[in-house]
Amino acid sequence: MAQANAEKRRAMAVAAEQENRALVEAMRPPAEQPIVADLVASLSNEKQVTDQTPPCFLWHTYEDKGVPPENSVVFYQALLAHKIPAELHVYEKGRHGLGLAKETPGTSGWPATCMAWLKNRGIVAQ
Repeated sequence: MAQANAEKRRAMAVAAEQENRALVEAMRPPAEQPIVADLVASLSNEKQVTDQTPPCFLWHTYEDKGVPPENSVVFYQALLAHKIPAELHVYEKGRHGLGLAKETPGTSGWPATCMAWLKNRGIVAQ
């Protein structure tokens, strides 16, 4: 059921993005429409991944209303496709822009998880 909900949320996010893109393009003069398409592509993180992208630690929340967690999943998949070391955590609770999440049980553990990842990668001393 959780997978069905995630698929439904992803489909809704994709539909909303397509609708927004169509509305923006409809308002642009025809000569500017390719510029809008280029802008949309440039803002899609998963399309920016290259073999030179650095290792990434990603975290997101299921409750994020600003950006669907599926965006992080798609970005993570792009990292894997380029063999970029990455770690992804999706926590259940928390709004968009949660910061350190000190007051959000469960999600508040993300900074420690990130620090462990940094140490395991040798970015921060053990």
